[in-house]
Amino acid sequence: MFFLNNILFKNFSSQSLRTVIFTIQQLLFVPFFLYFWNNDIYAEWLIVSTIPIVLAYSELGIGSYASNLIVIAYNKKNKASVNLIFQNCTTFIVSFFLFILIIFFLINYLFNFHSLLKIKSFEYLDFNIIVLLLILKTFFTVQSSLNLSLLKAIHKYHFVVNFQSIFLVSEILLVILVLFSNGNIFAVALVTTVNYFFSLIVSYIYITKKFSWFNYKLKKFSISYLKEIIYPSVSFMVPGLSKALLIQGTIILISFSTNPNLVIFYNSLRLLLNGIRQIVAIISHSFYPEFTIYFAKKNWAKIKDKFFLLVKISSILTLIITILVMFFAKVPFLIWTNNQVQWNNVFFIIFLLATFVDWINVPINSFPYSINKHVPLNKLHIKALIIYFLFVIILFDFYEIYSIPISLLLSNIFFLIFNCFIVKKIINSNS
Repeated sequence: MFFLNNILFKNFSSQSLRTVIFTIQQLLFVPFFLYFWNNDIYAEWLIVSTIPIVLAYSELGIGSYASNLIVIAYNKKNKASVNLIFQNCTTFIVSFFLFILIIFFLINYLFNFHSLLKIKSFEYLDFNIIVLLLILKTFFTVQSSLNLSLLKAIHKYHFVVNFQSIFLVSEILLVILVLFSNGNIFAVALVTTVNYFFSLIVSYIYITKKFSWFNYKLKKFSISYLKEIIYPSVSFMVPGLSKALLIQGTIILISFSTNPNLVIFYNSLRLLLNGIRQIVAIISHSFYPEFTIYFAKKNWAKIKDKFFLLVKISSILTLIITILVMFFAKVPFLIWTNNQVQWNNVFFIIFLLATFVDWINVPINSFPYSINKHVPLNKLHIKALIIYFLFVIILFDFYEIYSIPISLLLSNIFFLIFNCFIVKKIINSNS
């Protein structure tokens, strides 16, 4: 018991540290970029740097899904399967990124994105090189994470997170150094890409030394096996994409009110509460690799024990946070927005209740994904999204802008109820 609690503590600590580092990065980069570059150059950097964000969704969840498969296979003492999974998934990732590169440069040749996006701070050739670097950066990050998947199987998930944190810190320092040296967009893209190239090399050296039987060379490529894992791996992207559609769709709906303050209020409030949501997510991610390991060992008694512990801890914490936010959020919110956004208390209360239900969903939702039993949940995500927009359309004439948090609350309750049924079914069918 002490060993497991110690592992969970290490997982939680490493996740917390990475979240803090990432938050610092977000807080630092905006003022630094604006100070050293003008607004036009920074805006063009934001446009170009969105490419790796899209690719992070578009790599089809193969990294997350493959990581779970590797952990399960290793804990079943099946090293041959570990090599098979890794080699096939690596082949897929490499092929995917090569395909993206070819498609991008072909379309760019035909339509000239440099001109279409009205890029002025760097030339056409530089634009192509910068895009190439950013795509490679994303590839190095995805592949490096896959390289370290085996460490999750031996209760070393915290090492993986700390490894990623080290290279996140080095990225921050390199970017700041480049900016102080009056570096341009090309220099920033270059140093960040080289940084994650080293993360790939280091992860490869470490994992091959620690597991001498681990075979990096392609020997067992199987088209049939790849087809078998593509659908469930693609489904890993559904929660993120449905969330993105909900956010962007809501902003468009609010804009119909012709009140720009409401758009800013909603987006600022969402960002504030989403930051708090990360606290609950950190706890859930700390349990995630342990669920995968015990699933591989078919130890459902341990899974149930830790799952209910996770739900209990998260629920208590969520309740406390919600109460604190309800009474104390207004003042820091107004300070953060420099008193330029009008506070809407009714919208806030309903939206907070909807967010509270969403926070309750986080630990329950994470369990099926940790054992690759997530396909029913993806259908639920899509249904909840449809229900949300249907309620907004139906209620808008009666409640106007308040139809948005009301609809969000109803769709989140719908998701929570059926989420519990799905998880209960998974546990009961294997107990």
